[in-house]
Amino acid sequence: MKKDGFDILVSPVTYIINLIINNKTIVNINSNYPIIPEVSQAFLFCFCIYLKYILLFFLLRFILYWFPNINPYSPPYSFVLLVVRPYNNFFRRVIPIIGGVDISFFVMFNIMFQLLRALERFLNI
Repeated sequence: MKKDGFDILVSPVTYIINLIINNKTIVNINSNYPIIPEVSQAFLFCFCIYLKYILLFFLLRFILYWFPNINPYSPPYSFVLLVVRPYNNFFRRVIPIIGGVDISFFVMFNIMFQLLRALERFLNI
């Protein structure tokens, strides 16, 4: 079941609250694993939402550099660069410039998008 809009922000919180209310967060004493499946699934769901927002910032960064008349260092747009820069710097160190073109952004976007798709298939959302 796909969720969009306000449900994406509310559902991880309500899911975790429901786990706590229904006492499903109590760890089995005989278990060797401290994380139960319900809590780890809620964590993965929150991580999916985080990846969606990061991918949104990647798209905004791409749009900012597509139009040369927009200054990406002006105050409303500088936040996008602030969020994307750590990921971009990491991939720039790993992936060399090929033919004068920096393809690290496209590789980074593709890896994160494929990770998001795999997590969504795993969680059936």
